[in-house]
Amino acid sequence: MACTSNVTTDSIASSTTSAARTHLAGAEYVSEATQRGQETAARIQGRSILQIYFFDTDSAAESGIAAYNGPDPLSDPAAYSVVEVHLTPNYERGTQSFVGLRTDYPQFQVTTLIEPTRIAVDIHD
Repeated sequence: MACTSNVTTDSIASSTTSAARTHLAGAEYVSEATQRGQETAARIQGRSILQIYFFDTDSAAESGIAAYNGPDPLSDPAAYSVVEVHLTPNYERGTQSFVGLRTDYPQFQVTTLIEPTRIAVDIHD
């Protein structure tokens, strides 16, 4: 699950205990951060952009979980590989995040975790 060229796609599957259905997530390098349903790309700081995509996601109204209401983009000056992370709202049962990275197309790994269900993205510089 490592990036060895300018564009790669990794797909993973995870199950949720509450709905017993499969959720898929993918990650790939993109040339611009265009959110589904939008015509223009968001400006992302960094030398490369990693798109994280979650398929079959519930909206806040469907899940009963409040939508994220914090800062966007997220950034941490102490983060070694990541410049910033842009979060996008659910659109037609899909959710995207865009990660601006400090280097050109570093290798990455996407891992499914449970309790709570989530993914981890490791960036290897």
